[in-house]
Amino acid sequence: MELSIVIGAYQFIGFHLCKYLLEQGHEVLGADWTDDSRTDHPIEEKQLEIGRNANFNFTSLQELKNVNTQGNVTLYICLYDYIKKGTDKTIEIKKALDALMPKMHPAPRIIVLYPLGYTGDERKMFETLNGQDKIIYLPTIYGPWQPETMVFERGIHSNGAALATAEWKSEYMLDAIYITDFLDYFGDILEHSENSIMVKSTDFDQWKLCARAVFNRDPVDENSSVHEKDIATESFVYQLKNKVKPELGIQLQKAHHKRIETIQKWKLR
Repeated sequence: MELSIVIGAYQFIGFHLCKYLLEQGHEVLGADWTDDSRTDHPIEEKQLEIGRNANFNFTSLQELKNVNTQGNVTLYICLYDYIKKGTDKTIEIKKALDALMPKMHPAPRIIVLYPLGYTGDERKMFETLNGQDKIIYLPTIYGPWQPETMVFERGIHSNGAALATAEWKSEYMLDAIYITDFLDYFGDILEHSENSIMVKSTDFDQWKLCARAVFNRDPVDENSSVHEKDIATESFVYQLKNKVKPELGIQLQKAHHKRIETIQKWKLR
């Protein structure tokens, strides 16, 4: 059985990726920069959803270097989640991976998930990993468990109240894809030979339609948003079909948000 190691297993895309890989019959080892022992309700819910699967195990970043790996391994690094959550543990993650890599024989296949439009130094730091196979650039991904640092979830949390202009600045407004739509095509994306892949919708105005469903009004001018910059000309463009339309996707995200809020209130009683 192939082993998949997911860095960011209790985050947004990382969590959904774990579920997807488990459904595909993979053995999954999750690691995360959030401490597994924290009494954090969202983490508890994710643990209940995937932790009972016999093919799922979890380890801390600190213990990752002690993992025994044999055979084929794919390492998924969810920098998308790391960057969108605003975490400051780049060095910690890099050290954990640097300690793990020399012990892995044969070398793993490495897949990095990265947000479109972001120009920070994280990507360059992880480009030095031996065996990096692909970097997949993603537009705004939305759905259950989207972090509140992102516009749609923040808007849902505030019941559609207007956000300050500064709160939109880091958001990629040119496209949006529902999480399951991305994962439906994930296997095909991995089969492409290109090392740098930019994922896009076939439908137009997906981000704008999502924002309208959240805020009941047209969003701010997209010209003020983060754009692809130079990445667009360097990467192979993979276009996927949007099966989940923005109105339905936001409805599902709202329903999930309400469910988690109810669970948290119940646990505080």
